[in-house]
Amino acid sequence: MNNSEKILISIGIPVFNGSKTLTKTLESIKKQTFKKYEVLISDNHSSDDTGKIAQEFCRKDKRFKYIRQRKNIGPIENFLFLVKNTSGEYFTWLSDDDYYENDNLLEELFRPNCKGIRLCFSECKKNYA
Repeated sequence: MNNSEKILISIGIPVFNGSKTLTKTLESIKKQTFKKYEVLISDNHSSDDTGKIAQEFCRKDKRFKYIRQRKNIGPIENFLFLVKNTSGEYFTWLSDDDYYENDNLLEELFRPNCKGIRLCFSECKKNYA
């Protein structure tokens, strides 16, 4: 995405010690057919390899941004930090242990005929595997 293209969707990922699941989450975003997004990963002062994984994605794709909190600010403040520090027209959270199963999910959520809608949900599956 070049600088002249507007970011339409901001994806906020609050994470604390998510190294076991974060790669799958970030890969699922990167595979999306819809490309006008940014990803902000807010690391709540993890003690595992979360930072290393996030920074590797940032190095390869400028739409991914990583911020490590100086201390653990708690889950609610970490969620709010993401909302306050993104620039997309629309916002969604994605947990470090969740992922997009379909490569076109963001595209489906951002259909032109949905203009004016304030809240949109996709189908969700719970997998206990």
